[in-house]
Amino acid sequence: IFLKNLLCKEFKEIELSLKFTMIPLKQFPYSLITFPTEPLLFVLRKLIPPIGGIDISPVIGVGIFSLLREMLLGQQGILTMMQ
Repeated sequence: IFLKNLLCKEFKEIELSLKFTMIPLKQFPYSLITFPTEPLLFVLRKLIPPIGGIDISPVIGVGIFSLLREMLLGQQGILTMMQ
């Protein structure tokens, strides 16, 4: 459930960054979306520079969380097989 919620927040951040590049993400309504995802994105932004001026770290973050969720909770995931 935690990974699913974080994944939804990642999608919302991608949507905000693509639609509105001038939104102040530190202000109240938007900070609720960026606060939980910023630690991971901070690390990814250090590792992966923007490509052509476009920050692709949220997309890579979604890919990482999708992979982790599938490996842990998927049909043949580790936690599913242990039950």
